Amino acid sequence: MRPTLIPAKLKLKGKVHNVIFLWNETWGDTDDFFFVLEKNTFKPYFRNKIYSIDGAELYPHYHYTKESFKEALDDFLITVPLTRVVIQGRACYLLSGFGDEYWAFDPVKNEIVYTTVTPKRSSVSFKVDLVRTKLAEYIMNGVNQRIKFADSHLLHLQVIAPKRR
Repeated sequence: MRPTLIPAKLKLKGKVHNVIFLWNETWGDTDDFFFVLEKNTFKPYFRNKIYSIDGAELYPHYHYTKESFKEALDDFLITVPLTRVVIQGRACYLLSGFGDEYWAFDPVKNEIVYTTVTPKRSSVSFKVDLVRTKLAEYIMNGVNQRIKFADSHLLHLQVIAPKRR
């Protein structure tokens, strides 16, 4: 299973949010900071439980470099259907279905469009590589600030070996 970019359910105060899980910054079950893509916003959440769509609790890696995240992003982009659909009268490319909600990427407005109605397929041909490139740019622009924060935040950590007696 890919360690990041996983369609997931985030449970917040009795309400379930559909998100794409990016990573958690944690050590075990304490200090749980989840960083997710929720519709058009990249957000951190604190001390919440997050589950994959099939109900498995997620606890993958807590920190990525720009390069390692880009590798996982490339894996994600290969698995995304990017079927051309029409949502709210706009041509978009399907990213994920959460059962109760569908997300699609609009490369013209550079945003995620979502609907609770099953989107209609479009028969117009398109260049998948161009859409994948635009989607990759959208995601990388959204996570770069958090990656820079995590890099500087982790600089103060030092591993101290226990003294032997």
